[in-house]
Amino acid sequence: MIYRLGHVAVLGILAVSLVIVAGTIPASAQTRPALVVVQNTSAQPIPTTDVGNPAYSPLRLRSTGTVPAGFVGSFGMPIGSAIPADRRFVIEFISFNCGSPGGVEPAQVTLSVAESTGAGAFSFHSYPVILSRSTPNYSGNVTLVAAQSLRWYHDGGQALQFGVSLTGVAPAGGVPCNVEVSGYTVPML
Repeated sequence: MIYRLGHVAVLGILAVSLVIVAGTIPASAQTRPALVVVQNTSAQPIPTTDVGNPAYSPLRLRSTGTVPAGFVGSFGMPIGSAIPADRRFVIEFISFNCGSPGGVEPAQVTLSVAESTGAGAFSFHSYPVILSRSTPNYSGNVTLVAAQSLRWYHDGGQALQFGVSLTGVAPAGGVPCNVEVSGYTVPML
């Protein structure tokens, strides 16, 4: 039949059919609804939740410590207190800075995390933190800093630890260090 009518006639019939169908759709179905704008104050914020995982609980821990004067070797310091035993801390970011009074500075910094092996026992893992040296200040001292985005896991029941190994004997007044870790906790399964 298409051969008898020709292509032009078939296209004409299709065009007329589309015009008839489009004319029967009500105008209200063709318009889009207006955007909804919510303006709450900070005293009454819009409630939100993480639909992907409502069990997330943000956590940030900070610690300041000093490697004592005369110390040689690797010195460990806790970061905050123990994570609750029924939670796992997912560490996403670490920042660290440590002074270098008298030319003695950290040679290596590590973060130690705990892995629960069952029945209250733990296996500990130490990961190096990549350090950068600042330009010497007016008195010749430098600061070693680190800022690292990562994904490490620390099981509850133990405190996080950071370790500092120095290039020499800690001078009088010690070597001051600051560390901050952030991420979130989830229930232990």
